[in-house]
Amino acid sequence: AKRIQGRDNRNQGQMCANPDLPHAREACCRGERYREVRSASTSYLYDGERMTFSTAAERCGSLCIFENVNNENWWKKGYHWTPKDCSILVKINSEGYIAIVHDTDVAYINTIPYHVQEESTLNWFRVFWDVDGVYPGSSDSNNCAANNCKAMNDGSCLCKTSVTESPVFSDTSAISVTEVLSQLFIGASGPPPGSVGTDIGNGVIVYKLDSIVDERSVFEASDDKGRVFFLKNVRSTVNIEGWEGKIPEIYEAEDATTYNVTVKSSSSATGGKYIDYDLESYLEWNVAVNTPGTYKLSFRYALDSHPRPLSIFVNSVEVTKEAANPTIPVVYYGGSPSADKFPLQRCEGDCDNDNHCADGLFCKQNNALEENPGCEIGSGNSRDYCVDPLDYTHGVLFYPTGGWSSDWLNTDPIEIYLAAGQNTIRAQVPVGYKDGPNIDHMKLGGITAELLQPASFRNPPHFMSLIPDYSPYGVGEMNLRDALYETDAVLDHYFYQDNVAPFLCTRMIQRFGMSNPSPRYVEACSTAFKSGTYSSGSASFGSGEYGSLEAMVAAIVLDNEATSSSVSMDPGHGSVKEPILKVLALMRSMEYQTKIPDTLQGPPMHNDYQVKLWYIHEKIGQGPYE
Repeated sequence: AKRIQGRDNRNQGQMCANPDLPHAREACCRGERYREVRSASTSYLYDGERMTFSTAAERCGSLCIFENVNNENWWKKGYHWTPKDCSILVKINSEGYIAIVHDTDVAYINTIPYHVQEESTLNWFRVFWDVDGVYPGSSDSNNCAANNCKAMNDGSCLCKTSVTESPVFSDTSAISVTEVLSQLFIGASGPPPGSVGTDIGNGVIVYKLDSIVDERSVFEASDDKGRVFFLKNVRSTVNIEGWEGKIPEIYEAEDATTYNVTVKSSSSATGGKYIDYDLESYLEWNVAVNTPGTYKLSFRYALDSHPRPLSIFVNSVEVTKEAANPTIPVVYYGGSPSADKFPLQRCEGDCDNDNHCADGLFCKQNNALEENPGCEIGSGNSRDYCVDPLDYTHGVLFYPTGGWSSDWLNTDPIEIYLAAGQNTIRAQVPVGYKDGPNIDHMKLGGITAELLQPASFRNPPHFMSLIPDYSPYGVGEMNLRDALYETDAVLDHYFYQDNVAPFLCTRMIQRFGMSNPSPRYVEACSTAFKSGTYSSGSASFGSGEYGSLEAMVAAIVLDNEATSSSVSMDPGHGSVKEPILKVLALMRSMEYQTKIPDTLQGPPMHNDYQVKLWYIHEKIGQGPYE
């Protein structure tokens, strides 16, 4: 998933979205250029436009995690895509119900919507586990800790997820309509473009791409109610996972061992404080783990300038990475290069701002101390060159966020190796650099781990988007249309359920005076209800569509069981009078009349005084409607 956010990172609405669906729109900016991060631009074609992540990236050329969008008509725009990866977690309670949690970094406090926030979500719903009754927290032995999941305060388990998609059918030699309709659940609008349809018999047509039956294939089939379905040959499975060795944990910067730093306060910092680096300063945390192995490390930070690196030392050993490009000599065109030199390429100068550099580069403002990454020039040179941020070889590179004490971001996690027991992690300003980003906290967690007992469930469909409106202008993806669609789908599910026809027929026949209709009689009525037609002699009844009441009633009143005189002579035929009707018949036979008192004060008693059969339902098992 990818993170989306509204026009301003202060607003609630920073959450995950499926990049393959048109949930949001573009916000054009280059992440290495801090002025563009402060104010991204848009190039929409019409108000309320939505697009997939790939379309947004293609339109802009580059997306970034921005502070705000520079557009006056913000109420028409909705959410915007960012390039930040986002994780979907689930909370699992003791009954096996789950609640969806979005795991993403936030620029401020409480900007993840409450219904997908780790602590506040209450949107529990049922899923069908592949192995019934087996999931984290299902028993004392199969608890959260045993599955490397996080134990929550409400007793639920917070676990990671992954989604796998696989074809349901790979061999179409003997597939029935029943198998298609009972095993395929993801609909398609029609045959895939460019596919070739093959009638495989049994009322089933399969549409294949490249003559292969795989997850791209679509099956066409009709049920016994006359409905035509196009169904994707896909099973989408949610796999539950944990964290190997360590549940993600936050280590506040102000709690670390420090050198030459300043502790400052901010209401948007997780602990209310953050660290401001200076020359040669560092933070060092002591971290204990039980299991040696690979762990993931990231930092929550703020930075309102060009990208800055920090050197990372784990147990006094520096963590480095390779540069994206080979080192090349610098090219200096003078203090004011001619117009034909722009945009400047990598290691070319002298630049005055980021706009002088080609895409993917930024103007490295040199202070005669810092290196120019990827360029054959060391410290002691005050000229400014265009550099590629991917050429930094230090442990972590911090991109602009849009602010110094707010607009927080999390770095992409790096993998480090920790020994069992105590470890030290140091984040230090590199030699030759005068300062670094402002650090709120460090986050450390294990890599993905398998469960004690594997657990998975089929990915449930939903109509209503989880992306809410963050303003009264309807900019979110939750809307009345989808609520009506989901309501219609539920009603259709009830209406077309296989038990509806025999249920209605049995009750209707009983109301026509036959308490115990035969199975044949109910079947004939059900067939008429589902097919929408019933014929008796030369007469035909019904609309020909599923659910025709005309055909159903005709089948009831014209059937032999309703019209044959020999059937009516059967002592077991007919209707058993309901208990309440027996009571009323007795009262009529006894010529019961209501005595209306005329001595009581108030309105005339005949206006509000009725015969009250007090607790009659407890005596005969049935009572009148009140």
